[in-house]
Amino acid sequence: MKRIIVKTAAIMLILAVVIACGKEKENKSSLQGTKWKLSGYVDVSTGNMIDAEPANCERCYTLTFDTETTASGYSVFNLISVSLVSETIFSVDTEMDDSLNGNVTLFYKAIETVDSYKYEDAELKFFYNNKQNYLLYKLIQS
Repeated sequence: MKRIIVKTAAIMLILAVVIACGKEKENKSSLQGTKWKLSGYVDVSTGNMIDAEPANCERCYTLTFDTETTASGYSVFNLISVSLVSETIFSVDTEMDDSLNGNVTLFYKAIETVDSYKYEDAELKFFYNNKQNYLLYKLIQS
């Protein structure tokens, strides 16, 4: 009888660990509370990437998700918003001229035509230009 109780307890403990690990993995796949930084502009057909500039700016081109579907962040000077449930995915919330800073003009042209996104592991891709290119964001804080 003691063996059956010990075996049952061991099986229940193993199941609890498996369930707990599964829940932890689910939480890591959530966008809420994560922070991202633009790495660059990728050509889908060639895989070539143009790096986001200015590269030494810590807050430039960052996004922080406050919910699973909404984020806010910065271009270089301007505040931007992202909504993953609306037709207009990116919007610029302020209007400061930051066109002399790096390739920010490329960023603004790209976000005008973003029409879809893909989220895998530590990469967030926003497709634009009829899915010929994407903005590659990398996870910097989860």
